[in-house]
Amino acid sequence: MEELLNGLSGTGVHSAVAGIAQPNPASNRLHERLGYLEVGTYREVGFKFGRYWDVTWYQKSLAG
Repeated sequence: MEELLNGLSGTGVHSAVAGIAQPNPASNRLHERLGYLEVGTYREVGFKFGRYWDVTWYQKSLAG
């Protein structure tokens, strides 16, 4: 993922976002270590494995 973020440098992309089905502490930690900030959670909007899941959204500014 670091390679992807580095590849966006200089492209004019302003921010990166990630939606993570919860619970997923490992993915949450990974994104936070990469500089993403949690911006909110939508309740029961993801559907997989036959059930609805909360999805937490993260955002990382690429400006600057």
